[in-house]
Amino acid sequence: MNFLPSQLSLSVCRYPNDTRRKFNLKGGVIVTAVDMYSESFMRGIHEGYIIVEANKKDINSVNDLVDALSGEKEGDSVLLKVIRPDGQQMLYFVKVQ
Repeated sequence: MNFLPSQLSLSVCRYPNDTRRKFNLKGGVIVTAVDMYSESFMRGIHEGYIIVEANKKDINSVNDLVDALSGEKEGDSVLLKVIRPDGQQMLYFVKVQ
């Protein structure tokens, strides 16, 4: 099941077990879609990236991401720590829309 954090204009869901083993992950959610020309898209977040932190809070489920974004309003910036499909960890600041 996909979930769309509208503030970030992207869809996420729990990632498959083979992804968990590949990156030795304990938590996180996988990006399944990014709205074209949204802030997330323009910052370089793509389908297949795994969000493991939002505002320095560990993300272990979709609900954790929802909770991490709950106090944010339009124009606020969210710090996302992601793992790209090549295994590289990246940090992104994304403005809430």
